[in-house]
Amino acid sequence: MLVAHLFLTYFKVMPNRASQLAKEVFACLAGDRLVFLDLPTNKYLCLNAENSRIALQISSLPGIAQPSQPMTGMDSQSKGLLIMQALMNRRLITRAPGAEGIAGLCRPPRAAGREINLSQFAPARARLSHWRAFLIGAASASAKLRCWSMLKIVQSIRQRKGRANNRVKLNETELAMTVAVFNRLRPFYPRAYLCLYDSLALLEFLSRQGCYPLWVFGVKSDPFGAHCWVQWHDLVLNDAAARVHRYTPIMIV
Repeated sequence: MLVAHLFLTYFKVMPNRASQLAKEVFACLAGDRLVFLDLPTNKYLCLNAENSRIALQISSLPGIAQPSQPMTGMDSQSKGLLIMQALMNRRLITRAPGAEGIAGLCRPPRAAGREINLSQFAPARARLSHWRAFLIGAASASAKLRCWSMLKIVQSIRQRKGRANNRVKLNETELAMTVAVFNRLRPFYPRAYLCLYDSLALLEFLSRQGCYPLWVFGVKSDPFGAHCWVQWHDLVLNDAAARVHRYTPIMIV
């Protein structure tokens, strides 16, 4: 309690020192739970509903409404400060002069309202260039997930997008046809289906066609779950729109 009192005194004396996310840490509010993604360690942290409400009041996250019931009493405020200190100890948040609450919250892409109807592209034929791009992309995704950290994978995709000045302009039909080709070739690569691998493999394949869609990571609570998918504007490329609606985006690459 003495430690909490000292922290409370510190916050009263220095109100301009607000919370912000640490580097390569992402956060979102999934239902009533505050969720953090620590990319350097590739770990999630999900606070319970009460601690989430307290943390939101202490940190004043931009873009998220404050809880309707304010904290009252020394015990509640002390608990809030202890929660924030625990988050700082785990290097999820930091203190910076003049920061306006926790920065860097995920800004969701356009709502995923559609998905590709692959049935109309069932007879799509794979050319030799498709086979080459698929095998290289599938093997590259497998090697990266085996040998690289998630932080390095995400950074490499960001850098690749930044270097891609001459992007091929695919219309929606051409994009759907390309995804259909990928799905047709996918059974030939001997690796179990998993959202993380298959999304990365699709991104690798599409990048060789000059297309760079979004890689969206989402979370849900009660029970906690994490998922990822590939999205182009409001079009989900490798999942059902109804499924991804259950997840709140926490990181977009």
